[in-house]
Amino acid sequence: RKWYGTNSPFVTYGGVERNKIFVYRHVKKELRILMIGRLDRDIGVQTYVAILNHLKELGIRYKCVVLGDGPMRSTIEKYAVVQGLVNDVSYLLDHSDIVFASSYLSILESLIRKKMVVGVYENALKKDYLKPVSQFIISGDDASDLSLEIEKFLKHKRQYNSMIEKGYSWAKDQTWGKVADTYEKLWKK
Repeated sequence: RKWYGTNSPFVTYGGVERNKIFVYRHVKKELRILMIGRLDRDIGVQTYVAILNHLKELGIRYKCVVLGDGPMRSTIEKYAVVQGLVNDVSYLLDHSDIVFASSYLSILESLIRKKMVVGVYENALKKDYLKPVSQFIISGDDASDLSLEIEKFLKHKRQYNSMIEKGYSWAKDQTWGKVADTYEKLWKK
C-alpha cells in the first residue's frame, strides 16, 4: 500500500522446491561469492563492487562469480567472473559461501541451501522490499558496514548459525504449492 497505493489481501515471496536442498561446506582457501541478478544500478551493483573492494582491503581472498547481465556488466567484470545468463544456477549456488542477491527468488534459493545472503538496497523502496527477509540476511546500503559484517560472519560463523537456520526454516515454508494456494484464494475473492 505504501508504495503503490493498493491494498493487497495476500503477500507471497515466491516458492522454492524443498527436495533441492544441498548444503555444501568446503575448506576455505578463499571465500566463494556468487552474485545473482540483473546488472543494473537499482540492484546495487556499485555497492556490491565497493564490498568486493573492501573485502580485498581487509585481506579477504575471494572468488566472485556473477550470474546475470545488464548495462553494468563492464563495471563488475573488473572484480568478478561474469557468466551472464545461465539456465541452472544450482551447482554454483550449492558451492558458494555467500550469495549477493536482492530478489526474493534468489534469496529463497540461497536460504533453502543454508547460505549467507547479502542484500543491498539503494533506496527506501528496496529497503522496505528486503524487510521481510532482513532477519535472515545481511542487508544494508553501506558497503563498508556490509564488508565488516561479512568479515564478522567469516570469523564467527557459529554466531550466525541461528540466523541461517531461521532463514532456512522460513524458506522451506515458501513452497510453490503455497504460492498456488494463495493465487487460488485471491481469484476466489
